[in-house]
Amino acid sequence: MISKAKKKINLDDLYYHTSPFKAILKLSIPVMITQFILGIFTFINLLFMSLVIKGAPNANVISIFVPLYTVLMSSIWMFTSGSTARMSFYLGKGQYEQVKKIFNCVTINVLGLNSLFIIIGLACAYPIFLLLASGATNIANYAWDFFWPTALSMPFLAIGYLWGISFRNMGNQKVYVTLNVIMLVSNVLAQIIMWKTLNTDSKDLQYTMIGICNLISAIVICAAAYVCYLLNKRWNPDTPLSLEKKYMFNNWSITKEIMKIGSPAIVLNFGVTMIGFLTNLVFHFVPIHPDQYIWKSGTVDSNLKVHYWQLLFGAGYPIWTMLINPINGIIISGRVVAIYNYGKADFTRVKQSFRATVLILAVYMVLVEVILISASQYIARDLYNIRNNMQINFNGNDYILPKANDNSHAVMMIIGMLYWLNAFTVSLSILWQARNKPIQANLCVLNRNVLVELSLVLVFGELAKVTNNYWIFWASYPIMDVIGVCVGYFLYHYGMKSIKSELNLVNLRKKIKI
Repeated sequence: MISKAKKKINLDDLYYHTSPFKAILKLSIPVMITQFILGIFTFINLLFMSLVIKGAPNANVISIFVPLYTVLMSSIWMFTSGSTARMSFYLGKGQYEQVKKIFNCVTINVLGLNSLFIIIGLACAYPIFLLLASGATNIANYAWDFFWPTALSMPFLAIGYLWGISFRNMGNQKVYVTLNVIMLVSNVLAQIIMWKTLNTDSKDLQYTMIGICNLISAIVICAAAYVCYLLNKRWNPDTPLSLEKKYMFNNWSITKEIMKIGSPAIVLNFGVTMIGFLTNLVFHFVPIHPDQYIWKSGTVDSNLKVHYWQLLFGAGYPIWTMLINPINGIIISGRVVAIYNYGKADFTRVKQSFRATVLILAVYMVLVEVILISASQYIARDLYNIRNNMQINFNGNDYILPKANDNSHAVMMIIGMLYWLNAFTVSLSILWQARNKPIQANLCVLNRNVLVELSLVLVFGELAKVTNNYWIFWASYPIMDVIGVCVGYFLYHYGMKSIKSELNLVNLRKKIKI
């Protein structure tokens, strides 16, 4: 798992002396596996909810839980993205002492900032859940019961994930995959034990126990990461992945650098979160045809349509996330190779690295789209138990949704449509992260997300309401993707031209010195 050879670290064979396409593909596969594992967590949670918690609105709980959870994860993504970019740059230059400073700095800071995020999140969570649940207190209560132990797992998850990324950057890819497999296996085992032993009819306690399973798996991966750290330090004494007190504190300049370069990741997550929030809110305006629900008992509530769409969105989201998450693995790998070669001042390889990243993204997303379209009916009907004449409970009243299957199929198709185009615009941030240009990097991320958020609320939600056609609402995703790519294409040419001029100047200065 970790090589015992005590030799000088040399990453040129992996990042520089092989073709960028081969290097990125070799890096991408293990990272895509780990990102898939991270994405599968929500899927597993919903699956066990269906097994353990009978008759509860599980998909609705997931629908309102995910946006806030994503926002709290933002600090982890920011430090991961920023530290990966700067480590790759200094590794390319051979400055391993600087890599050690970054490793120490990012470890202590992600714990502090992530803990602050958790405190704020716990304070704000229930009112947000109540708002998104449209007054359905039972759904808001279930979301809170599931949320609070899951939120407490984040500091442990942060260390496991950050250290895993650091091991991967140093060429220890097997360690990175192993850590995430350990986390997944521990989560599944904890959920199975809970499923077989928990003997209670309290849905609140059942949701809490599923969240505690997430906390247990995060503690396990943190412990496993620490064991890997100790073994790596013992077998490779010269490794820059070494904790030292003198580097942990009084490094505000490094912290600012990491946060600045990693800011596109946090902006992206906030953007995705806002889309999740606004999508749930826009469900108030997206109509459903009267024959799509049947009153069974009590009084038909006008907010029922909100829960109808949340049901479909929450059911489709986990499988969609599980397939989309590996995009981050491809982009992370492309960032490492491109920025490593930027540190070498090799423009040709930087350009090749970016093009290889986009090509791999395109191929992967075509496969994802095929899977989403072909499997969405099965996913909605069988995997999540969203069947014809499905019954849901809303504030004590029971309703039947006879056409949930047909519409969930349409929702899955539209959400997946052309999403890989957004991956292109996000991957553009690699060019600017390499050059330590956070404003341009954030523009690459924001141009699509801002357009989507504004269109969802101001344009497509209103059009769907006026025309009584929900297809108009879902069509906003691919339309805004196309517009985002058009803006991104301009940023691509501008970025490549700037990098070429800068690196030509760097190489010219080297020749003059020689």
